[in-house]
Amino acid sequence: MIEPKYQILADLLERRLFRVPNYQRPYSWETKQRTDLFSDIESLSHYSNPDRHHFMATVVCLDRKKTEAIGADEYKTLEVVDGQQRLTTLIILIKAITKKIKRDKKLKAELDGLLVKADKRLILLQINHDDNEVFSKYLKHGHLPAPDKIKTQAELNLLNAFNECEYFVDEWLKRKKDLVSLVKLLRHRLGFVFYTLEEEGIVYTIFNALNSRGLDVDWLDKTKSMLMGIVFEKFKKDASREHLETLHGIWTATYKMLGKKTIPGQEILRFAATLKHDKETSKTLSAEDSYYFFQAYCSTDYKKIIETCEWLHNIAEHLNSLYANSRLSAVTDIAHARLLAIAILQAKVSEPDRKELLDFWEKMTFKIFGLYRRDARTGVGDYIRLARDIHRQTLKTKDEILAKMKKISDSQPIDDAVKEITNIDCYNGWENDLKYFFYRYEEDLCDEAKRDISKEVWAQIWSKSAFTSIEHIHPQTLSASWKGKLPGKNGLRNNIHRIGNLVLLPPNENSKIGQKSFIEKKKQYQTYGLQMLKEIYERPDWDKKAIDERETHLIAWAKKTWG
Repeated sequence: MIEPKYQILADLLERRLFRVPNYQRPYSWETKQRTDLFSDIESLSHYSNPDRHHFMATVVCLDRKKTEAIGADEYKTLEVVDGQQRLTTLIILIKAITKKIKRDKKLKAELDGLLVKADKRLILLQINHDDNEVFSKYLKHGHLPAPDKIKTQAELNLLNAFNECEYFVDEWLKRKKDLVSLVKLLRHRLGFVFYTLEEEGIVYTIFNALNSRGLDVDWLDKTKSMLMGIVFEKFKKDASREHLETLHGIWTATYKMLGKKTIPGQEILRFAATLKHDKETSKTLSAEDSYYFFQAYCSTDYKKIIETCEWLHNIAEHLNSLYANSRLSAVTDIAHARLLAIAILQAKVSEPDRKELLDFWEKMTFKIFGLYRRDARTGVGDYIRLARDIHRQTLKTKDEILAKMKKISDSQPIDDAVKEITNIDCYNGWENDLKYFFYRYEEDLCDEAKRDISKEVWAQIWSKSAFTSIEHIHPQTLSASWKGKLPGKNGLRNNIHRIGNLVLLPPNENSKIGQKSFIEKKKQYQTYGLQMLKEIYERPDWDKKAIDERETHLIAWAKKTWG
C-alpha cells in the first residue's frame, strides 16, 4: 500500500536524517525559485488563522531501513528522491535564522540541534556532490565560503542561497522585530505530502506520476526516473539490481558533471533523442517527445536502458566541453550549431580529422551568425540534417562531411558577411562577437610574430563582461585633446563604434584610460602585452583616417580568415 501523509515541516524533520543520492541532480535552485518561496512565506504570515497552511511540495523518500543512533536517540535515514531543492532551501533558511538569534538561547539551541545532531557528526540533510563541504560547513558553523573559492555551479547556487536566505531573515527581523513568528510559521504552517517507500521501483513510479504533467521538473530528471522505473517493472529482480547499480554509477557521474556547469537538462535530452531517432527531421525534438521516444525505445530491452543512459552521459560530456570553453561563446549560442558540434565530437573519425572538422564548423558558424548576424532561424534544417547524417554514418569520411559543411557555408558569401561590419556600429549588440573576432585576430598576430598568445590576459577577458574589455581608442566623450579628430556634424556619432576604433584591453583598464590623450593612451597600451595594440601605438595620431585604414585592414583579414 502506498500511503501518502500530510505533514507539517516540524513533523517531517522529526527524528529523520535525509540524504540526497549521488545519482540525483545537485542543488540547482536559483534566485527566482527562492524568491517565490520567500513570497509564499511572506503571504502566509498575513493570515492570523493558525489553521491556515501553505502547501509547499511533495517529498518522496526511499527507506532502505537504515538508522543512526546517538545515545538513546535513533534517527531514520531516508534517501530524498523528489523535493530535495525545496527541502534544502528550507533547511538553509532555518540555519540563517539560527545565525540571527541573539537573545532566545533556548530556541537557538533547539534549532541548531535539529540541524546538527548532538555528536556533531550527523547533519539533518546531507546533499550530494558537496566535495568541498560547502553545505555541511554552513550547517555546522554558519561559514560562508569566499566567492573566489567557489569551484562549481552547484557551489555558487549554494552560496547564493546562503546569502539570500540571510537577507530574507534580516528583512523579516526589521519588519516583525522578532524571529519566533518566522520559526512558528515554518514549523507549523508549511505542509508537505510525504511518501516513504521501501521499494526503489515504486519510488520511480511515484516520481513519474507526480511529475509527468507539466510541473517544474527538468525533463532529464523525469527521463532518468522513467528509465530506472522500467528496470524494476519489466525485468526480474536479480537483473534489475545488477543493472540499477550500473545506472546509479552513470547518473552519479552525469550529475556530478552538471553540478560544475549550468547545462540545461532538457537540451541534453533533446539532442540525444534528435540524433538517435529514426524519423527524418529538420528540427530538434521537443523535451516531451524525447522523453516518450526513449520510453518506447527502452521498454523491451534493459540493455537499451544502459546504452541510453551512457548516450545521455556522452551528450552531457560534449555539451559540458562546449559550455566550458569561454572562447567559443560566440559560436555556441545557437542551439543547432551546438548539436552539429556534438555530432562531430562523437563522429567515428581520427582525431586530426575531427580537429579539422571542428575548425571548419567554428569558422562557418561565426561567419553566418557572427559576421553575417543571422538569427537563430537560419540554417536550422541544414545543421540538424548534417548532424544526423554524421551520427548515422551516412557521411563517413572527413571529406564527405567537409563537402556538406562547405555547401552550407557557401550559401552565405563572405563578401556579403563583411558588409555587416563595415562602417557601422560594431559595439552595441555585438559585444561577445567582437571579443571572439579580436581573439582570432590576436591569435594570427601572435603566430606571425612567433610568440605565444597571453593565456593569462585572455582568461581574464573571457571571464568578464565584454563591456569591461572593449576599448574605444577615440573616446566616446570629447575632451580637449580629442577635439577635431573626427570632423563634421556627425563625425563622433558616425565613427565612434566602428570596428576600426575598437580594441580589447584587460578587464577594467578601459575605464581607467577612457578620455586620456592619444599620447597617454599609447604609453599605457604598450604595457598590456597584447599584439593587436602594437599597430595602434605605433601610429603618430588617431583620427578618422586612422579608423578608416584600420577598418580596411581588419575587413581584409576577416575575408581571408572566414572566406
